[in-house]
Amino acid sequence: NPSTADEIRDDPTSRRWIDFANRWEFVCLHVVNLSPRRSPDPKELLATGLESDVVWAAWASFRRDDRMPIKNYTTKVAVERTVAQIMDILVQKGASEILTVYGDDRKPVGLQWRLTTTHGPLAFSLPVNIEAVFRLITRQGLLKSDPARRRDQAGRVAWRNIKDWIEAQMALIEAEQVEMEEVFLPYVVTGGRTLYKTLAEGDFAVLLGGDPSRQLPEAHPPGG
Repeated sequence: NPSTADEIRDDPTSRRWIDFANRWEFVCLHVVNLSPRRSPDPKELLATGLESDVVWAAWASFRRDDRMPIKNYTTKVAVERTVAQIMDILVQKGASEILTVYGDDRKPVGLQWRLTTTHGPLAFSLPVNIEAVFRLITRQGLLKSDPARRRDQAGRVAWRNIKDWIEAQMALIEAEQVEMEEVFLPYVVTGGRTLYKTLAEGDFAVLLGGDPSRQLPEAHPPGG
């Protein structure tokens, strides 16, 4: 406990921890004190004893607050670079006519593309909800003093997480667990809207036999 850092000020020791955490791509760093005292002399700290109850109480309090930061919250990758990487992934899987959708602020908020499948050509529209990420990192207290930087970071985080999700889906496709159209089925465009939006507006009545209150049939394992 020789470090003089606290919840507001860093010191050389805590800055090294943060540097290691970033280089190892951790999303969060938890620090608790082993001793209720702070001193540059380890012998003095050992003489006072280690307060394990204090440590566990602090950890339990942190977990109750449920403040684990969102994935990729420290990313510095520009939105444009991430968008280009996603496009490259989609092209490798046969997508064509890929378009970037821009919001009122002229920043990317989604992607659209076409895919020729065994069922015929399909169009897809994948939105990226940057506003939702902005609200989340605001609640989590990230970049509290600079709303403009926080909003820019929300865009970087949102797009990076979409890229990670797409890469995970591509791994399943390559392992022949799913089909491309199966993964992106909610985003298939039909009647000018995504399939998910169309079903949601009707309370999924089409899937529930016209009665939204009706329960779906019991699921059975494959081959059952």
